[in-house]
Amino acid sequence: MRRERFLLVLKPWQFEGATCWGIETDFYFPDDHRVTDENKKVKALCRKCIWQKECLTYALHYSVVGIWGGTSPRERSAMRTQLNIIPIPINEGK
Repeated sequence: MRRERFLLVLKPWQFEGATCWGIETDFYFPDDHRVTDENKKVKALCRKCIWQKECLTYALHYSVVGIWGGTSPRERSAMRTQLNIIPIPINEGK
């Protein structure tokens, strides 16, 4: 069985001045995918980020989970449908 490795390559917008850098990732990747007060706070941070547009663009074009660019997976799905975007799957080495 062939195993593929997943390589995480950080983009400059993921750390250089990003408001999310250093914040506990559990807030961005909730287990139950429900909207909570923490999710709302994270989305508010995203809206203030200088990299929000780049982050959202990445999340629209790749099948990522969690909050990216101030949007939830459900919100991005609706945006993809409207914009006719088919996201590229991310291989997580499974």
